[in-house]
Amino acid sequence: MYSEDKHIATRIDEIATSIAKSNAINPWKLINKIYDKEVNPKTNSKSKHKKFNSYHNSLNLAFMLLDEESVFSEIFWKSYAQTYQVSNNLFIDDMGVGDMKNIIVSLEKESKKNKSLELTLSKFKNFISQNGLLRTFSKTQIEFAPTVTQGWGFGALALLSDDEESLNPIINNGKSIITKMIFNIYGLRVTSGLGTESYFQKMISNKDINFLIKSNLLKKASKKLKDRLKELSYTEFNDSFSWDTENIWLKSEEFLKQINFRGEVEDPIDKKIGFYGIFESIMKEYLDDDHKEFAYNWGNILEEVISHSIETLVYLIRSRQEFFYIESSWNKDSISEDALAMVTGLSNPNSVKNAVKNGEMEAFPGLPLKTIKTSSSRFFDGQPTKNSALNWALDKKRKYVVHEPIDKKPERDIDYSYLLKEIIKAREAIEKSKKKSVIFNDSDIFARTDKEIFGRVAPHNKRRWEWIGEGKTFKKINAKNSTYRKCIDRKTYKKHTSPITQDILYDLNSGYIKQIK
Repeated sequence: MYSEDKHIATRIDEIATSIAKSNAINPWKLINKIYDKEVNPKTNSKSKHKKFNSYHNSLNLAFMLLDEESVFSEIFWKSYAQTYQVSNNLFIDDMGVGDMKNIIVSLEKESKKNKSLELTLSKFKNFISQNGLLRTFSKTQIEFAPTVTQGWGFGALALLSDDEESLNPIINNGKSIITKMIFNIYGLRVTSGLGTESYFQKMISNKDINFLIKSNLLKKASKKLKDRLKELSYTEFNDSFSWDTENIWLKSEEFLKQINFRGEVEDPIDKKIGFYGIFESIMKEYLDDDHKEFAYNWGNILEEVISHSIETLVYLIRSRQEFFYIESSWNKDSISEDALAMVTGLSNPNSVKNAVKNGEMEAFPGLPLKTIKTSSSRFFDGQPTKNSALNWALDKKRKYVVHEPIDKKPERDIDYSYLLKEIIKAREAIEKSKKKSVIFNDSDIFARTDKEIFGRVAPHNKRRWEWIGEGKTFKKINAKNSTYRKCIDRKTYKKHTSPITQDILYDLNSGYIKQIK
């Protein structure tokens, strides 16, 4: 995907492994934690407007959303996809269900003569289902299942389908939005080529355009407009991370539009349920009859938590852009304490201010306020300078790794389907390590892999990997005064009396050593 780049491969593996391991986190506890600590914290009047949250909980929630083995993830994405069925804002005048039936009948008839119409028919059916058009066209005689299950006393001649074939494209699109956000945070580009390929690769034929003009659905465009469109299709838009950042921001708005859809409950006849209600309705499907009440209010909480977490990650992405790309920031000389704290994973911007006071970073003198002649105040006074902040953030002593951007385009646009393959591989590696954890024998041999050691690797970890070299038996590694034991640094380790199984598993998972016998 990225032309065999080891640094990129390592980061993708880190992302995939974090997603695979996220099943160890209780999603409901994490949601409650985010809600209580970040969304609706108990604060006094003085600190109410000064709350700052790091990105860690939000990123963990994003990881869990991409875990295909999580029940929570399954409920969420089904709710997200079904929201599209009731949230459309199409203008409908006199189109009815009978018209939809007639179009489908015609397509089915013609597809027997023209095989190319079979795909069109399938796409058209999905379009109808994904947008809940039959409910709209029927004037609510056909209803949305979560609406009738909420106890509003609604009836229906039929219910909208929620089959996987129609919902999966919506789910994959949503998962791809989250995937791109995570890749950007890890300093990886997600858009290939010029950035225009997805817009222009399937140009509409002149035959189709002329047909639609004759059908009075289109008007002719001038030669000037046609030439300009052709010119744009060869223009480089994707020359920096800025293109990715702006697209991710726009897609995040699309994502949040569904999460924040509250429905329309005022109309006594045509009520529309919101995401929060859909989530609770689907959650009830996963609970037995004695526990269905536990679904109450989870939809409201989740709406606020997801919105908060996505907005936090978007702020992180924009802060990273401001931090690493001077040309994208109107202030090219300094960075705000909040943005730097966000990039470096700190929980309090005051830590940045203290670092400046302690001389760890240079203080920017500020820019003069030219509009107020009598004032001595200055813009950005006391903020850390960009260069000193960069060195400080990338210092290996930092608790959290700040991933520098790798300016290499992928060979095709990154989406969830690509990441899923990596998640499956990571999950297989984890399971393999678990199986091996109980069968280490004295004769087992471990060796250093050819994986390059780079980035913020702890010196003691590096020393034990290199000591293993071309091969060491478990007996030698486990020896009382072995170099391996001397290079273990964890709170629970008690020198030669502690087992080293977890340390070997850690090294195996990191990919820096392997078991060869």
